[in-house]
Amino acid sequence: MRHEKKGLTSYIGNVRIQQGSLELLADNVTVYSLADGSTEVQATGQPARFSQQPSPEQAMINARAEAIHYDIGSGRIELTGDARLQQGEASVSSAHIVYMIDEQVFRAGADQKDSAEGATRERVQVIIPAQKQPTDSNQP
Repeated sequence: MRHEKKGLTSYIGNVRIQQGSLELLADNVTVYSLADGSTEVQATGQPARFSQQPSPEQAMINARAEAIHYDIGSGRIELTGDARLQQGEASVSSAHIVYMIDEQVFRAGADQKDSAEGATRERVQVIIPAQKQPTDSNQP
């Protein structure tokens, strides 16, 4: 459905959006074309999935959550509900994750609404891969 006056387009069903290395898979997607010319994407699913390769020398970013909000202009991805973000062997899981693609910075934990309402904070799980040790070819 396209609503020109509101600047939104909705897709319902098994939705797949691809642009370059970016891929978004979800049950429902709404694309907002804002008055300032920016574009935001809201996706929901069981789970909704997002993947993108930031550059050829970097590992693919894979994300999943019940809801994904992607602000294309700022490169900000907000994952809500059973969220997981993975790049290479490193990953983070939480109820809420915000990831800035260009800066490669993330924040995980309860979102502002949860914190204000005194909700129980869920655990944040972070997996950091071990660094490979250089091998000494002189040892037997």
